[in-house]
Amino acid sequence: MQIAALTARAMRTLGEDRVRYVLVSCAALGVDTLITLNLTWAGIAPALCAAIGYLIGLTLHWTLSSRFVFSTELGEDRAARARQMALFFASGFGGLAVTVAAFTTAVTLGVPALIAKAGAVALSFCIVYLVRRHLIFPARP
Repeated sequence: MQIAALTARAMRTLGEDRVRYVLVSCAALGVDTLITLNLTWAGIAPALCAAIGYLIGLTLHWTLSSRFVFSTELGEDRAARARQMALFFASGFGGLAVTVAAFTTAVTLGVPALIAKAGAVALSFCIVYLVRRHLIFPARP
């Protein structure tokens, strides 16, 4: 099957906003990872690299999500959009907390790190998507 056909099928099956959200999330994660790795290779402290990469990825996620995923639910005025943006970033940091807690718990219980990371990212992804879809960008009546 061609990529366009797979994407169209996924959009019909999962819902267009969910597929767009996955694509936006992948782009943000890719940018986060590239920046984090490049800064690390440049000799910058790992914690700073991770923080910078995460913040830039989160900013990209907001930019793309507000335009391509939740554009019809975006606040109508500057104050409403600023509130949504603040909540979006807060949910991103909440997702980071979920990821850290799930990863730490899994590794402590003996789960291999790669599997623990994949599970933690999946759990965080689902929780953050639900928060964003239902609390930050609820469907308009």
